Amino acid sequence: NNTVDHGEFQYYKIGVQGTTYGFIRLSNHVYPYDQELSEIVLGSNNNTRSSARTQYRNAANEYKNTDLARVMSPNLLSPFRPVMLKLKVWVNGKKEVFHDGEHYPFLSYVDTTKVVPLYMAFTKVIDNLVFFYDCPM
Repeated sequence: NNTVDHGEFQYYKIGVQGTTYGFIRLSNHVYPYDQELSEIVLGSNNNTRSSARTQYRNAANEYKNTDLARVMSPNLLSPFRPVMLKLKVWVNGKKEVFHDGEHYPFLSYVDTTKVVPLYMAFTKVIDNLVFFYDCPM
């Protein structure tokens, strides 16, 4: 309901609360097996880095990741409060992640598969996380 669509790009506002490894997965298929998806990893490596990659997962649940970007993002996530982020997705495959209220992204990359996100999923690896999505701009 709160997606902002500007034609060439869309904005999504997402909050994440937790300590490490928050995943945002973007796909144009509800079950993206035997398909490529775009994945943003927040707070990896003990909450010191963030990255973007494409992932191909087959029906046997085996997957192959292709890294597209990595940045230092020390202490990005917090277990005490949600970190509010803005995701900007361009139709040409460019994706940018901003701290809410900032004008410049801390993570920017071009996904050559040009996955247009019809579906968005949130997951974790180690510790529990809380995701807030469809947040008002």
